[in-house]
Amino acid sequence: MTRTAPSPRTLDVEHVAPNALGIDRAFVESWLMPGVDWGLTAEHPRLFAPSGHAQSIVLRQANRLLGHAALLEVRVRTTSGMVPTTLIGSVVIAPEHRGQGLGRRLLAEVCSTLDRSPSKIAILWSDKPGFYRRAGFEPSGSELVVRIATGQPNALVRRAHQRDVPSLLALHAAKPNRVLRTLAEFAALLAIPRTQTWVLDDVGIRAYACVGKGMDFGDVMHECGGDDASLLQLLPALPTHLAVLAPWRRALARRLGSVAEGPLGLVRTGKPLPDGFYIDGLDSI
Repeated sequence: MTRTAPSPRTLDVEHVAPNALGIDRAFVESWLMPGVDWGLTAEHPRLFAPSGHAQSIVLRQANRLLGHAALLEVRVRTTSGMVPTTLIGSVVIAPEHRGQGLGRRLLAEVCSTLDRSPSKIAILWSDKPGFYRRAGFEPSGSELVVRIATGQPNALVRRAHQRDVPSLLALHAAKPNRVLRTLAEFAALLAIPRTQTWVLDDVGIRAYACVGKGMDFGDVMHECGGDDASLLQLLPALPTHLAVLAPWRRALARRLGSVAEGPLGLVRTGKPLPDGFYIDGLDSI
């Protein structure tokens, strides 16, 4: 049965805290995560957990949820200073109302919100770049995809434990370019289902690496911390042959294997990204 497109005059736009979606959360979960046995809070703890500080933009008609997008403001440290940035994710339209222009209406409200935000940069990740390009989102930034020669056992490599989180946060904080995180935020991100965190423990944790993350990344190593020499020991011991590295890890990438360079994400900004701008895998939404 074909659904009639909702009239723009009957559409309501609301801004709510994602953790206040109430019964609508079940709809968003079923649209974004069909067949997955964990929920939005586990998948995106900084968005949907009770302690989250994001905002949801929702489209409704007669109190019925038709669309959803989440925005999270973070601070990104770059070589040129701190950059307020908005991460965008969980963008979805009710399946029975797709193709009726609601995605454009939702994205227009997202952009209007961004225009009023102190953030200078907005970034999202999508396999539909053409849709977002019309709203000013262009492939931008840089990341390195490395094919690693794996299967090199190392007795110093082990899975991370909860007690390791402060040490991992210190390694993250030592990166020249990064999203700022609290200890509680980092612990919640590491607990996302299907996330494996490995460490090089040589009388203290020298490096860490994350493989997989919820519904994203599969068996790809998408975040690491530590000096290049320690990572050169850790990464070849991981159960994956693909790694995504920040562009400032180029020398390490070349020593690990073959390297391909691609855009960091779809970015909306009025000027080039600051030098060193980078979003690690755990921070993407």
